[in-house]
Amino acid sequence: MLRNRSTLLFLAAVLVLGAGQTGVLAVFPPVARSIGLTEVQSSLIFTLSSALILLTSTLWGRAGDKFGRLPVVLFGLTSYGVLLGVLAFILRMGLAGASAAFVLAACLACRGLHGALTAGVLPSAQAELAAQSGATERVGNMAAVSIAFGLGSLVGPVAVQILSPFGALAGLWFFSAAAICLVAILALTQAKRGRAHETTVGAEGPFRLTRELFWCLLLSALFYTAFLGTMQITGFIVQDRFRYSPTEAVSLASYSFLIIACATIVTQLVIVSRKSDRAGTLALSGSIIGFVAYATALINHGLTDLILASILLGISLALILPSVSAIASFSAAAPGAALGAVAGTQALGFLIGPLLASWLYSMGHLLPLIANAAILLSCAAIACLLPARLKPE
Repeated sequence: MLRNRSTLLFLAAVLVLGAGQTGVLAVFPPVARSIGLTEVQSSLIFTLSSALILLTSTLWGRAGDKFGRLPVVLFGLTSYGVLLGVLAFILRMGLAGASAAFVLAACLACRGLHGALTAGVLPSAQAELAAQSGATERVGNMAAVSIAFGLGSLVGPVAVQILSPFGALAGLWFFSAAAICLVAILALTQAKRGRAHETTVGAEGPFRLTRELFWCLLLSALFYTAFLGTMQITGFIVQDRFRYSPTEAVSLASYSFLIIACATIVTQLVIVSRKSDRAGTLALSGSIIGFVAYATALINHGLTDLILASILLGISLALILPSVSAIASFSAAAPGAALGAVAGTQALGFLIGPLLASWLYSMGHLLPLIANAAILLSCAAIACLLPARLKPE
């Protein structure tokens, strides 16, 4: 199924999405600081984007169910490319001498539109792959989407670094052009093959929150809260535990993120090859492994234990996320809307997780790890309420 050209192009759209996202995260903070924006102002820009993704992802997923996934992906990817270019232009104006107040207002508007207009790419791509798969392929296809996004997330900072000799904003211009080019390729390819080849659900009736979907959303929101909170405080943990300098702490934290990403991708490649329909069992296993990861970080404070915890956390992420998406897509008559709701939980976790983890860390360095271990135990309990296997369609 993943050898289908149309499917590969949908995955390419997700890869560009992930690369552009991490590219912006790599470029924006230092450039914004040089323009005169504070850390709080920079965070506000990303918070607004996440809030609008949370509000609109289900609506875009529903639009894909009713009108076709390809139009939603094309619109979202076009908006993504254009708005990345607009963001690069705004930052260029700031570097050229525009006031920090103007740059802040313009960036808020640009990233707000980004959140509102591009949120349909991921759930629509997931829904397209879900529609092309049965019970035994569903988890694997959702894992393939996660692999594409994960690979893109790794590519983004690397591309920014490679292009940095051409200017601090070269990476943003590159990803803007890449998104627009991919839109053209997608449109031309689908036009040649004909609309009949696109899988369209044509869902009727209102989107309903089923029991299984509710538990999927709760599990996903809790996991993202723990995971994204961990990403926020990893640098602090490394610096405080090993007495590293800020530069050394950033370096080791970056290696930890790389280990998590590699463990996630390798595990998901195994999931794709195994073609298992035991989505609930995989979600339960991932939750338990995530608990063990945080317990390891709590009990043992050595460098080897940090590496082990990072590997386990990557495996946990790889098992939970595609399994939750697979169950969600089976649980609703409008799978795009359901997957859009699941995608919205990532934005919710981004809003809550870093703030909660930072607050807990300020009161005690072990408190975030204790809280996250408790959250993963809660995820395991919720996973027990999900169907162990996907029901045949």
